Amino acid sequence: MPEAEGRQADLPRGSALAAALVAAAVYIVVAWNSTAPVFFTDEVGNLGVAKLFADPQAGWLLTGASYMPGFSVMLTPAWWISSDPLVVYRLAIVLGVLLSLATIVPLAALARRFGAAPRVSWVVAAIVMAAPARALNANYVWAEMLLFLAVAWTIELAFRLPNADARLALTFGAVAGVAFAAHGRALPFTILAIGCGAWLARRSLANVAAVVLGGAATTGGAYGLFLYASSSIYVGSDRVSSTLDGIRSVTVSGYLETVASDAWYQIAAWAGATVIGLGVVLRVAWRERLRGPSTVFVALARAMAVAPPVVIADYEGRRNRIDEHY
Repeated sequence: MPEAEGRQADLPRGSALAAALVAAAVYIVVAWNSTAPVFFTDEVGNLGVAKLFADPQAGWLLTGASYMPGFSVMLTPAWWISSDPLVVYRLAIVLGVLLSLATIVPLAALARRFGAAPRVSWVVAAIVMAAPARALNANYVWAEMLLFLAVAWTIELAFRLPNADARLALTFGAVAGVAFAAHGRALPFTILAIGCGAWLARRSLANVAAVVLGGAATTGGAYGLFLYASSSIYVGSDRVSSTLDGIRSVTVSGYLETVASDAWYQIAAWAGATVIGLGVVLRVAWRERLRGPSTVFVALARAMAVAPPVVIADYEGRRNRIDEHY
């Protein structure tokens, strides 16, 4: 898809670099005092799985539910650098910051596709990543930074698929799978992304196969590592069974309440910018007659709006306050 026409005048030279530096400064401030885990299951879990991958004989035992291993795979070399958990924790924080700042690249590319001038696109992307909803994640060893990077690159690569070769198609499928590798609740996104990617690449059977192969390899490998970690260092992890039980227990009212709460958060936390962005994307999708990459973008966004609430709608701790659903 060609980039949108009718761009506004660009910003002065140096604006993009200045915005990126400001975003980096925000992340440094947020992460500066992050010296030890705060959330046991999330942070220690990511550290423990990385330790398992670095040294299968380490003998860690963890309680609670296990997490997808994507971030832990990237963190594994940190245990080869140091055996001190606090040093590894700091390295994990640095990794999260780098992943967050790297997300500016695909976000800027997407902004240009929807009409932003070159330097404006970098400033907009930097602002998005410096916003509290994104920057505060860098204070913890969470997988959300890798998840958001994978989602952003998946959407950007989708725009290239209609004219792609098999290598790019394979890359697209693999990156879509990384989203699931980072976070289990991204499975609906990954499945739909692979399906939409195959549709966008339909002119070449080889490209369709490459999309599916890349996605299946990454998704299957990630789930295999998840099962390995769950059985190796977790004491009775019931992540899969508890999730399925929760889905079976979801009521219509609980689901609708969660969807409404998620929508409220996405609109309020971004001061309504999500509504404006949705309007821009829908306008471009309409120009494509609902058959191009922008339509895929809308479909992916809709999937992420309606599918993940099924997983969390049964969580009792979020039943009484709308602002606790996110």
